[in-house]
Amino acid sequence: QLERQTATQEVLSVISKSRDNDARVFEAVLQQATEICDADQAALVLVNAAGTHIQLAGAWGHDRTDVELGEEWPLDGSVTAAAAIRNCKVVRVEDIADTEFYRSGDPTAVTMVEVEGIRSRVVVPLMQGEQAIGAIAVSRREVRPFSDPDVQFIEEFAKHAVIAIENTRQFREVQERLEREKASREILEVISRSRDDERPVFQSILENSSRLCKAPLAFLCVADNDRGLATIPANIGARTDFDEALKNFVEPLTRTELIAIKPMIDGEVIRQDDIADDPLYFRDRDPKRVQMVEIEGARSVLAVPLMKDGVGLGVIVLYRREVAPFSDDDVALVQTFAAQAVIAMENVRQFREVQARLAREAATSDILGVITRSRADAGPVFEAIHDNVSRLCDAPFSGLFLLDEAGESLDLVEQE
Repeated sequence: QLERQTATQEVLSVISKSRDNDARVFEAVLQQATEICDADQAALVLVNAAGTHIQLAGAWGHDRTDVELGEEWPLDGSVTAAAAIRNCKVVRVEDIADTEFYRSGDPTAVTMVEVEGIRSRVVVPLMQGEQAIGAIAVSRREVRPFSDPDVQFIEEFAKHAVIAIENTRQFREVQERLEREKASREILEVISRSRDDERPVFQSILENSSRLCKAPLAFLCVADNDRGLATIPANIGARTDFDEALKNFVEPLTRTELIAIKPMIDGEVIRQDDIADDPLYFRDRDPKRVQMVEIEGARSVLAVPLMKDGVGLGVIVLYRREVAPFSDDDVALVQTFAAQAVIAMENVRQFREVQARLAREAATSDILGVITRSRADAGPVFEAIHDNVSRLCDAPFSGLFLLDEAGESLDLVEQE
């Protein structure tokens, strides 16, 4: 009893020191469970986010060198840990070699018995409320069933493991929220410094989106609604060939099958778990999609539109190079960044409008000044008009023509 109390205190001590690392708690739990229950081996598995598999999150006492954390098995499979989680009940096995699980040749059971030498085993689910989120499995390399006190002790440690998991989740949520708030502040600072150029804002948004959403490839596409075209002024993480393709991306807004364009037109977020499952890739063999999958290695995608008054101004597109769907939190974060991108674009538009208006007023004032100084010669006035029109209209080729006195022909009096 004293040994068990000491073991519990040690685990609680590890929990208090490991707010951001539940793996250390798992190790302590498994080590103590193995020693106190006079067992040879222990493992802790957790249900994955999709609820489809159980993943190895901790192991103790394994002789195999190929045991890797993250190894997974189907939750609807026949392994004892999966059964304990599905049914939310303790599973005891007196002898794995005397089960249908082993006799049927199941690879996991065969490995346990013939490679690791495991015979007796008990599996205790990790309960969070009414739901099992994982399990602790403790094993012996001899046929010696676990007692009720053994099970009770492991159940107590299972509760500690759940506390550690919840502590770590809460800690990571707080850290993630702080990081996202910091990223938003950084972007707003860039906006305040970039009144006349939205590109630094785009770059900051892509860098923060890529880092916080764990998406190594990101780009921002903008719409030229006057010309009906879409271009990509900023990207990060693209490999050389694809980087060139993105920089040279010019597509009509009518190509709504493209992920870079469709959200701008529909005004809706796009999430695809695997773009290799899209008919645009496997049926149509669209060159850009083929390059995206086979050259760039992109798989999961998130595309969030930049909208203002119901009009699509652009889209932020994030890619992961593995099938790892984006979460609702990822969507919410990128939507915040998209709103900031719209602010930056609107600021730049307004700034340029003011600058253009001031420049035109200055040009008008300049021409009026020339008029007052050239009462006897219209030439300087024509020259001033022509130069200002060319500059303000960004027209490299221009001319100023006058109708001759007979009204029959035009004379070129200024050109560039």
